[in-house]
Amino acid sequence: MRNSLFTLLLLLFSVSLSANTEADSLLTVGKTLFKNNCKACHAIDQKLVGPALKGVEERRDSVWIYKFIKGSQAMVEAGDETAVSLFNEFNQVPMPNQKVNDQEIGLILDYVQFASRPQADSDNPIQRPEAYWASNNTRPMRFSDLMFWVPFTLSVIFVIFIFYYQVVITDMRRESAKTQET
Repeated sequence: MRNSLFTLLLLLFSVSLSANTEADSLLTVGKTLFKNNCKACHAIDQKLVGPALKGVEERRDSVWIYKFIKGSQAMVEAGDETAVSLFNEFNQVPMPNQKVNDQEIGLILDYVQFASRPQADSDNPIQRPEAYWASNNTRPMRFSDLMFWVPFTLSVIFVIFIFYYQVVITDMRRESAKTQET
């Protein structure tokens, strides 16, 4: 009984924390992929060998971005106006074809979007968060989110209820043992 109760409590606690941990780990994977595949030529907010990536999803269609990352020179040779323009703007330095799949590209773009968010000024450290719930944008769950606290609070209440229930059952057993002795 105690082992199953402990397992249940551990499961509830881990489930309540898993969303935040998973989102953070996906951002970490995206950051690592960015460092390994993109950072040599790109930065988030400044031009290097290639263009700055901040706001790339607003400037370009996602299908175009994925296609360009996988084969920029094929697009230049095919005469894609945007690809040719970028190729010429950056001194005709070809972007090497990246050996990443669509999921990895998505993780990189998620990291770029996360890293592009405005940081709090030291003069005004409190900024109003964007209303992600009002649009189709998604972002990782944070410790301060309501969706973290609701399952966490319910889990704590459930744990308290289980302990209370065990105390009541134990007291009932003692009372029944006392009545049987007399």
